[in-house]
Amino acid sequence: MKSFLEVRLVTDSDVVLNLSLPTGLDAATLLQRLPAFLAEPVSTPEGSISVKDAEAIKAIGKRYAPLAAHLAALPSTTPTVTLSYSEIEKILGADLPATARSTHAPAWWSNTETHSQGKAWLAVDWKTSNINPSAETVEFRRR
Repeated sequence: MKSFLEVRLVTDSDVVLNLSLPTGLDAATLLQRLPAFLAEPVSTPEGSISVKDAEAIKAIGKRYAPLAAHLAALPSTTPTVTLSYSEIEKILGADLPATARSTHAPAWWSNTETHSQGKAWLAVDWKTSNINPSAETVEFRRR
């Protein structure tokens, strides 16, 4: 009998990730090896994220989860990434709030867990390092 390891990531009531990975193992062996499977990266349409990051994304809520998933899926050899506001909006599938573009932009992009957007990138071990409101870009750096 073929076994599958099913991974389902749900934020609020929305399914963010739903994977069924064939293991080729019987149920007893699968249960024995489960800790090793959980340490392995999980493939997603954006790339590959760890189970730790998947759990962190689940905890942050749905609004900024796509940005967190995008950052988490970047190769570990990528120390920084610069994204335009429009690229971030495309990732989110929604417009950024006006404050992200206003004179208050540096505060909005700050690395704080008191706001959902900061919580999103911090949860997957990234931080903002260079915000350029006039160019509408933000650089993210691994923590």
